[in-house]
Amino acid sequence: MARLLFFIQHRLVQLQWTRNTLAAAGGPSPSTLRKAHREDRELAERTLARLDRALGWQPGSAQRVMAGGSPSVRISEQVETAASNIDAALKGGEDSGVRHTAAELRDFLMTVARQLDRFYTGPARAPGEVADVSAC
Repeated sequence: MARLLFFIQHRLVQLQWTRNTLAAAGGPSPSTLRKAHREDRELAERTLARLDRALGWQPGSAQRVMAGGSPSVRISEQVETAASNIDAALKGGEDSGVRHTAAELRDFLMTVARQLDRFYTGPARAPGEVADVSAC
């Protein structure tokens, strides 16, 4: 549980959130996290899934952390953050060339994000569905 709390705290710092903000975003309440840490017990699978969604992690990340791995941030979340930063820079930009280049970069990043999202969230093939090269 301490390992999971470490990664939760790290993500909260990245997002500039508190545990109350996490709860408001659909994650577990601060008291649930304190109780799990104090009693050194794992969170329910449903709670871990809520945690993944609220923190912008890919599904199953919280369980991977509990098993010794690391969480993965959803690609769309990263792109949205980059797009927001670019939009903010556009508003503050004084030069039209900079604004135009930033807009092109934003469009490019959004296209790449859609393609990556389709790639990573596409249907997984069962082992029997893989083509047999020896049949050719």
